[in-house]
Amino acid sequence: MTRPQDWSALGWGSDPVPGDPGTVATVAGKYRTTADAVSQASANLARLDMSENKSLGLATVLDQIKAVRTQLDDVESRVDGASAALEYYGPRLGEAQQLSLEALSEAEAARQAARASQTA
Repeated sequence: MTRPQDWSALGWGSDPVPGDPGTVATVAGKYRTTADAVSQASANLARLDMSENKSLGLATVLDQIKAVRTQLDDVESRVDGASAALEYYGPRLGEAQQLSLEALSEAEAARQAARASQTA
């Protein structure tokens, strides 16, 4: 989205609400996809059933699988949280940008009216 470059009517030297809500939504979707993939990997590891095998080597492997699952669950939680935060932030960024555009439009109209009254 292209935003105005001149915010001087509001006393700003640059865009007071920078960013791209569409990009935020895209990144949120990628994080969501990653969280789903990590969740699936953890679920796949949980389905490994080796209860009939009693070897010491297998017990070590199973311990490692449990450790990896714990790490995957932590990663999923973090990535899911980031996705949720971005999903929440994106629309609010868009709303804030819309409000800033409305304020800019009103300020520019007021500035033009002030200039016209000075000229008259």
